[in-house]
Amino acid sequence: MSLPNGFSKTGIYAGPVLFVIVALVSVYNMDLLLRCKHIVSPRTPMSFGDVGKEILGPKGKLFIDVFLVGTQLGICCVYFTFVATNIHVVLPQSLQDSINERQIIFAIFPILLMLSWVRTLRRITPFSGIGIGIVFYYSIAYWQNPKMPRETTILADWAHLPEFYGTAVYSFEGIGLVLPIQNAMAQPERFPGILAICMLSILVLFLFIGEVPTIAFGRINNGSMTAVLHDYCEGWLVTMANVALAFACTLSFPIQFYPAIDVLERM
Repeated sequence: MSLPNGFSKTGIYAGPVLFVIVALVSVYNMDLLLRCKHIVSPRTPMSFGDVGKEILGPKGKLFIDVFLVGTQLGICCVYFTFVATNIHVVLPQSLQDSINERQIIFAIFPILLMLSWVRTLRRITPFSGIGIGIVFYYSIAYWQNPKMPRETTILADWAHLPEFYGTAVYSFEGIGLVLPIQNAMAQPERFPGILAICMLSILVLFLFIGEVPTIAFGRINNGSMTAVLHDYCEGWLVTMANVALAFACTLSFPIQFYPAIDVLERM
Protein backbone atom coordinates (compact mmCIF):
# COMPACT_ATOMS: atom_id res chain seq x y z
CA MET A 1 0.00 0.00 0.00
CA SER A 2 2.98 2.32 -0.45
CA LEU A 3 2.38 2.68 -4.20
CA PRO A 4 0.06 5.73 -3.90
CA ASN A 5 2.90 7.54 -2.13
CA GLY A 6 5.28 6.77 -5.01
CA PHE A 7 2.75 7.57 -7.74
CA SER A 8 1.77 10.90 -6.13
CA LYS A 9 5.41 12.04 -6.01
CA THR A 10 6.35 10.92 -9.53
CA GLY A 11 3.08 11.91 -11.21
CA ILE A 12 -0.08 10.27 -12.51
CA TYR A 13 1.40 10.14 -16.03
CA ALA A 14 5.02 9.26 -15.33
CA GLY A 15 4.25 6.83 -12.49
CA PRO A 16 2.30 4.20 -14.47
CA VAL A 17 4.77 4.23 -17.36
CA LEU A 18 7.77 3.76 -15.09
CA PHE A 19 5.95 1.13 -13.05
CA VAL A 20 5.15 -0.94 -16.15
CA ILE A 21 8.84 -0.79 -17.15
CA VAL A 22 9.93 -2.03 -13.72
CA ALA A 23 7.29 -4.78 -13.87
CA LEU A 24 8.46 -5.97 -17.29
CA VAL A 25 12.09 -6.09 -16.15
CA SER A 26 11.12 -7.98 -12.99
CA VAL A 27 9.04 -10.57 -14.85
CA TYR A 28 11.76 -10.98 -17.48
CA ASN A 29 14.32 -11.72 -14.76
CA MET A 30 12.00 -14.27 -13.14
CA ASP A 31 11.47 -16.00 -16.48
CA LEU A 32 15.21 -15.91 -17.15
CA LEU A 33 15.87 -17.62 -13.81
CA LEU A 34 13.37 -20.36 -14.69
CA ARG A 35 15.02 -20.90 -18.08
CA CYS A 36 18.49 -21.09 -16.53
CA LYS A 37 17.26 -23.61 -13.96
CA HIS A 38 15.65 -25.71 -16.71
CA ILE A 39 18.90 -25.78 -18.70
CA VAL A 40 21.05 -26.61 -15.67
CA SER A 41 18.74 -29.23 -14.13
CA PRO A 42 15.31 -29.80 -15.71
CA ARG A 43 14.05 -32.27 -13.11
CA THR A 44 15.99 -31.80 -9.88
CA PRO A 45 14.62 -29.10 -7.48
CA MET A 46 17.15 -26.29 -7.04
CA SER A 47 17.44 -23.04 -5.11
CA PHE A 48 18.43 -19.66 -6.54
CA GLY A 49 21.92 -20.15 -5.12
CA ASP A 50 22.20 -23.66 -6.58
CA VAL A 51 21.56 -22.30 -10.07
CA GLY A 52 24.22 -19.65 -9.49
CA LYS A 53 26.68 -22.32 -8.36
CA GLU A 54 26.16 -24.41 -11.51
CA ILE A 55 26.69 -21.38 -13.75
CA LEU A 56 29.25 -19.26 -11.85
CA GLY A 57 30.78 -21.71 -9.39
CA PRO A 58 30.90 -21.57 -5.56
CA LYS A 59 31.58 -17.82 -5.54
CA GLY A 60 28.47 -17.27 -7.66
CA LYS A 61 26.36 -19.16 -5.13
CA LEU A 62 27.80 -17.13 -2.24
CA PHE A 63 27.24 -13.87 -4.11
CA ILE A 64 23.60 -14.70 -4.85
CA ASP A 65 22.88 -16.02 -1.35
CA VAL A 66 24.28 -12.90 0.33
CA PHE A 67 22.19 -10.54 -1.78
CA LEU A 68 19.10 -12.76 -1.52
CA VAL A 69 19.29 -12.83 2.28
CA GLY A 70 19.91 -9.07 2.42
CA THR A 71 16.97 -8.35 0.12
CA GLN A 72 14.49 -10.58 1.92
CA LEU A 73 15.48 -9.42 5.41
CA GLY A 74 15.19 -5.81 4.24
CA ILE A 75 11.67 -6.50 3.00
CA CYS A 76 10.80 -8.13 6.31
CA CYS A 77 11.91 -4.93 8.08
CA VAL A 78 9.37 -2.98 6.01
CA TYR A 79 6.68 -5.40 7.20
CA PHE A 80 7.40 -4.36 10.79
CA THR A 81 6.97 -0.65 10.03
CA PHE A 82 3.83 -1.19 7.91
CA VAL A 83 2.07 -3.25 10.57
CA ALA A 84 3.10 -0.85 13.34
CA THR A 85 1.88 2.20 11.39
CA ASN A 86 -1.53 0.65 10.69
CA ILE A 87 -1.97 -0.45 14.30
CA HIS A 88 -0.85 2.90 15.71
CA VAL A 89 -3.28 4.93 13.61
CA VAL A 90 -6.36 3.01 14.85
CA LEU A 91 -5.49 3.40 18.53
CA PRO A 92 -7.39 5.95 20.65
CA GLN A 93 -5.75 9.37 20.69
CA SER A 94 -4.66 8.97 24.32
CA LEU A 95 -2.76 5.77 23.45
CA GLN A 96 -1.29 7.31 20.28
CA ASP A 97 0.24 10.03 22.45
CA SER A 98 1.74 7.57 24.95
CA ILE A 99 2.77 4.72 22.61
CA ASN A 100 4.99 5.19 19.56
CA GLU A 101 5.44 2.93 16.54
CA ARG A 102 8.79 1.60 17.76
CA GLN A 103 7.13 0.22 20.88
CA ILE A 104 4.51 -1.48 18.72
CA ILE A 105 7.27 -3.03 16.59
CA PHE A 106 8.85 -4.41 19.76
CA ALA A 107 5.46 -5.82 20.84
CA ILE A 108 4.70 -7.59 17.54
CA PHE A 109 8.20 -9.03 17.15
CA PRO A 110 7.44 -12.23 19.15
CA ILE A 111 4.30 -12.80 17.07
CA LEU A 112 6.18 -12.53 13.79
CA LEU A 113 8.93 -14.72 15.18
CA MET A 114 6.44 -17.50 15.95
CA LEU A 115 4.79 -17.12 12.55
CA SER A 116 8.14 -17.71 10.87
CA TRP A 117 7.48 -21.45 11.08
CA VAL A 118 4.23 -21.11 9.12
CA ARG A 119 4.71 -21.13 5.34
CA THR A 120 1.34 -20.81 3.61
CA LEU A 121 -0.45 -17.92 1.90
CA ARG A 122 -3.84 -19.63 1.74
CA ARG A 123 -5.42 -17.88 4.76
CA ILE A 124 -4.38 -14.26 4.14
CA THR A 125 -6.11 -13.52 0.82
CA PRO A 126 -9.52 -12.48 2.28
CA PHE A 127 -7.96 -9.97 4.70
CA SER A 128 -5.81 -8.38 2.01
CA GLY A 129 -8.78 -8.20 -0.37
CA ILE A 130 -10.99 -6.51 2.25
CA GLY A 131 -8.37 -3.84 2.97
CA ILE A 132 -7.71 -3.06 -0.70
CA GLY A 133 -11.44 -2.97 -1.47
CA ILE A 134 -12.06 -0.42 1.29
CA VAL A 135 -9.22 1.78 0.01
CA PHE A 136 -10.77 1.77 -3.47
CA TYR A 137 -14.23 2.53 -2.05
CA TYR A 138 -13.13 5.57 -0.05
CA SER A 139 -10.84 6.83 -2.83
CA ILE A 140 -13.67 6.84 -5.38
CA ALA A 141 -16.16 8.29 -2.87
CA TYR A 142 -13.76 11.09 -1.88
CA TRP A 143 -12.93 11.85 -5.52
CA GLN A 144 -16.64 12.29 -6.30
CA ASN A 145 -17.40 14.31 -3.16
CA PRO A 146 -14.27 15.76 -1.50
CA LYS A 147 -14.74 17.02 2.06
CA MET A 148 -11.69 19.27 1.90
CA PRO A 149 -9.64 20.81 -0.94
CA ARG A 150 -7.39 18.15 -2.45
CA GLU A 151 -3.77 18.98 -3.08
CA THR A 152 -2.71 19.53 -6.68
CA THR A 153 -1.99 16.27 -8.48
CA ILE A 154 1.46 16.06 -10.07
CA LEU A 155 1.55 14.98 -13.72
CA ALA A 156 5.26 14.13 -13.94
CA ASP A 157 8.16 14.85 -11.59
CA TRP A 158 11.54 13.20 -12.21
CA ALA A 159 13.12 14.53 -9.01
CA HIS A 160 11.62 11.67 -6.99
CA LEU A 161 12.52 8.98 -9.52
CA PRO A 162 14.99 7.13 -7.21
CA GLU A 163 12.39 6.97 -4.43
CA PHE A 164 9.73 5.75 -6.85
CA TYR A 165 12.10 3.14 -8.27
CA GLY A 166 12.66 1.71 -4.80
CA THR A 167 8.92 1.54 -4.15
CA ALA A 168 8.22 -0.11 -7.51
CA VAL A 169 10.98 -2.70 -7.17
CA TYR A 170 9.82 -3.52 -3.65
CA SER A 171 6.25 -4.02 -4.89
CA PHE A 172 7.33 -6.50 -7.58
CA GLU A 173 10.07 -8.17 -5.58
CA GLY A 174 9.57 -11.90 -5.55
CA ILE A 175 12.35 -13.57 -7.51
CA GLY A 176 13.54 -15.31 -4.34
CA LEU A 177 10.20 -17.15 -4.14
CA VAL A 178 10.09 -18.28 -7.78
CA LEU A 179 12.03 -21.54 -7.46
CA PRO A 180 10.61 -22.55 -4.04
CA ILE A 181 7.08 -22.21 -5.43
CA GLN A 182 7.95 -24.16 -8.57
CA ASN A 183 9.61 -26.88 -6.50
CA ALA A 184 6.44 -27.26 -4.41
CA MET A 185 4.12 -27.64 -7.42
CA ALA A 186 2.70 -30.99 -8.50
CA GLN A 187 3.21 -29.94 -12.14
CA PRO A 188 6.23 -27.59 -12.12
CA GLU A 189 6.37 -27.46 -15.92
CA ARG A 190 3.20 -25.33 -15.88
CA PHE A 191 4.71 -22.68 -13.62
CA PRO A 192 6.07 -20.25 -16.31
CA GLY A 193 2.61 -19.80 -17.82
CA ILE A 194 0.97 -19.45 -14.43
CA LEU A 195 3.63 -16.92 -13.39
CA ALA A 196 2.96 -14.76 -16.47
CA ILE A 197 -0.80 -14.71 -15.85
CA CYS A 198 -0.38 -13.94 -12.14
CA MET A 199 2.13 -11.14 -12.71
CA LEU A 200 -0.10 -9.53 -15.36
CA SER A 201 -3.02 -9.60 -12.93
CA ILE A 202 -0.84 -8.14 -10.18
CA LEU A 203 0.40 -5.40 -12.52
CA VAL A 204 -3.16 -4.29 -13.33
CA LEU A 205 -4.16 -4.39 -9.65
CA PHE A 206 -1.08 -2.41 -8.56
CA LEU A 207 -1.66 0.23 -11.24
CA PHE A 208 -5.15 0.79 -9.84
CA ILE A 209 -3.82 0.85 -6.27
CA GLY A 210 -1.28 3.50 -7.23
CA GLU A 211 -3.43 5.65 -9.50
CA VAL A 212 -6.91 5.72 -7.92
CA PRO A 213 -5.89 7.13 -4.49
CA THR A 214 -3.47 9.57 -6.14
CA ILE A 215 -6.20 10.99 -8.39
CA ALA A 216 -8.62 11.12 -5.45
CA PHE A 217 -6.41 12.68 -2.77
CA GLY A 218 -3.58 14.39 -4.68
CA ARG A 219 -0.34 14.41 -2.72
CA ILE A 220 0.11 11.40 -0.42
CA ASN A 221 2.99 11.74 2.03
CA ASN A 222 2.59 8.53 4.04
CA GLY A 223 3.93 5.15 2.96
CA SER A 224 0.75 3.45 4.19
CA MET A 225 -2.34 4.41 2.19
CA THR A 226 -4.68 2.92 4.78
CA ALA A 227 -3.15 5.20 7.42
CA VAL A 228 -3.69 8.19 5.11
CA LEU A 229 -7.43 7.45 4.94
CA HIS A 230 -7.78 8.57 8.57
CA ASP A 231 -6.79 12.11 7.51
CA TYR A 232 -9.59 12.35 4.94
CA CYS A 233 -12.34 9.91 5.89
CA GLU A 234 -14.15 8.71 8.99
CA GLY A 235 -15.97 5.54 9.90
CA TRP A 236 -15.43 2.00 11.04
CA LEU A 237 -14.59 0.84 7.50
CA VAL A 238 -11.38 2.87 7.57
CA THR A 239 -10.37 1.21 10.82
CA MET A 240 -11.27 -2.16 9.34
CA ALA A 241 -9.01 -1.52 6.33
CA ASN A 242 -6.05 -0.79 8.61
CA VAL A 243 -6.68 -3.84 10.78
CA ALA A 244 -7.30 -6.19 7.84
CA LEU A 245 -4.16 -5.19 5.94
CA ALA A 246 -2.03 -5.22 9.09
CA PHE A 247 -3.30 -8.74 9.82
CA ALA A 248 -2.71 -9.89 6.23
CA CYS A 249 0.79 -8.41 6.25
CA THR A 250 1.54 -10.14 9.55
CA LEU A 251 0.44 -13.52 8.21
CA SER A 252 2.42 -13.10 4.97
CA PHE A 253 5.64 -12.29 6.84
CA PRO A 254 6.77 -15.96 6.89
CA ILE A 255 6.51 -16.17 3.10
CA GLN A 256 8.97 -13.32 2.59
CA PHE A 257 11.13 -14.64 5.41
CA TYR A 258 11.33 -18.15 3.91
CA PRO A 259 14.01 -17.55 1.19
CA ALA A 260 16.35 -15.92 3.71
CA ILE A 261 15.92 -18.52 6.44
CA ASP A 262 16.24 -21.31 3.86
CA VAL A 263 19.68 -20.01 2.89
CA LEU A 264 20.78 -19.39 6.49
CA GLU A 265 19.67 -22.87 7.61
CA ARG A 266 21.88 -24.50 4.96
CA MET A 267 25.01 -22.54 5.88
